[in-house]
Amino acid sequence: MEAHKCKERGINDIGFLDPTSINEATVGFRSTVDAGCDALVDMQDKKWILLPYNHQYMYPNSYIFPFNHHQSNLHIGCPKCSNHYILIGINLDKSKIRILDSKRLSHDLIQPCIDMLNKAFAKYRKKKQSI
Repeated sequence: MEAHKCKERGINDIGFLDPTSINEATVGFRSTVDAGCDALVDMQDKKWILLPYNHQYMYPNSYIFPFNHHQSNLHIGCPKCSNHYILIGINLDKSKIRILDSKRLSHDLIQPCIDMLNKAFAKYRKKKQSI
């Protein structure tokens, strides 16, 4: 949607990565690294490449307790979880990423994505040098 709006307004120096292909469930696959590298090659003329990254976040010390009056008084809680999006900006010219997170969570939670992007960067640099 945002990519279409940018095209309509003549903003051509921003690229977008698809969050359905790069997310918490897919970052461990080799094919995701290959797809990331191919996307970097395709968008190498862009100033910024944006990736809305989705991962599951568990709220600390928040539990959901099911009410079951037919059994015992013992209620076992499970951690409260939600999906959380982080915007990752990739600048190929400077070989840097910028992480924009409204919750300001630890980067350890998205380390698999950062590792995948580093592998895609390395593969991109090899492809660029061979050209």
